[in-house]
Amino acid sequence: MSSINYKNVGPLIINIDGLTIQDGERALLKNDLIGGIILFSHNYESKPQLYSLIQDIKSVKDDILITIDHEGGRVQRLLHDFTHLQSFEDISNIKNYDEMISKAYDSGYIGASELSEIGIDINYSPVVDINHDKSNKLLKDRTFGNDIKSIIALSDSYIKG
Repeated sequence: MSSINYKNVGPLIINIDGLTIQDGERALLKNDLIGGIILFSHNYESKPQLYSLIQDIKSVKDDILITIDHEGGRVQRLLHDFTHLQSFEDISNIKNYDEMISKAYDSGYIGASELSEIGIDINYSPVVDINHDKSNKLLKDRTFGNDIKSIIALSDSYIKG
């Protein structure tokens, strides 16, 4: 991590509307309450464009956190030019234990490597959520299941990655 002093980051995380920063958004970013940006697929066209957007954001406020929700499966904001990551549910359904643990590690490693390479600081990835209700469409494929021991092992491997 760079020498940026993240202790001065404000408590609010906002999004921006497009592929570039508009003048009103640029002014908003300067507010001391703004500590981060969350990116979505509507902010992405290509790796060079996204890198440029992040650099532009950082030129306004160098200690701002750049964040995204990019865990794999149906919740992967950046698709082309990035590795398509398996959903946590798919990883947890692998029958071979060593392969399952390895895939969790690889998913964490690949996601973190690709995101940090372009300047993203935080990936909101719900690795330790428990899917108590299989009919819950929000969490369905975004968890490592409902078995606590498996969730702990897979989450540990993913986080190490």
